[in-house]
Amino acid sequence: MNPDLLSKMEDNILEVKELYEANEIIEYPFIGFHILIALATENPMFAIVIRTLRAAFSLAKHPRNRYQLETIQYHQNILEAIKSRDPVAARELM
Repeated sequence: MNPDLLSKMEDNILEVKELYEANEIIEYPFIGFHILIALATENPMFAIVIRTLRAAFSLAKHPRNRYQLETIQYHQNILEAIKSRDPVAARELM
């Protein structure tokens, strides 16, 4: 996996955590994590689909809730599976 994409995934998780703690809207950055995964697959169509979804999510403004915090943890777990080169665990977590 591209080390730059791994670093960007880590940065995304940290950004989302900071936004969550500041009680800011986090849906748009949340989807950024999935765009990075799509880019890692080197499947341009997958990246286009995820970017289209992100455009729709940018219109949504959900209040802070426990599901967002759980999603941050899921993203961290997915990243750890990717870093460990464990595609089965990554797929199951997704």
